[in-house]
Amino acid sequence: MANKRLQKLIKNIRRRSRGQESNNRRENDVDSQEQSPSETQNSALESQQDDEEFHEEDEDEVLPSQRQQNRRGRTVMKDVHALHHNDLLHVTFNERGQPYEDLQPVLANYVGTIARNGVLLPLDYLDWRKVPKHKLEEAWKLVIARFKISAQH
Repeated sequence: MANKRLQKLIKNIRRRSRGQESNNRRENDVDSQEQSPSETQNSALESQQDDEEFHEEDEDEVLPSQRQQNRRGRTVMKDVHALHHNDLLHVTFNERGQPYEDLQPVLANYVGTIARNGVLLPLDYLDWRKVPKHKLEEAWKLVIARFKISAQH
């Protein structure tokens, strides 16, 4: 049963990363199209007209819907936090000691959720080297509890 849960987690991760890659490709395709100077001027004039029309509209109706569309929410990594303590995600590293393959973004996002925990790692310190060792060890224990990472890394 644990293997099915891990396989489902990895499958979801792959699907999300493919979606992000396709979004990046679309953005690059739009950016790579070159415009002539006259097209650039026309688009600038159109954007100014759009801005003027926007200010004429009732702002209360437009702004809440835009705010909801542009927000993606916090990264909470529910799948990883919900894993059983016996189920560890095996992270592979390259020759430079950098994680890679499917679990690299999962590890990075999970560490990000830990780093945003103000109780565990307070914002009082401007430099990681000045954070007390016991706080860093607590954070590392949380990472080790979910991921199988060799001692050399």
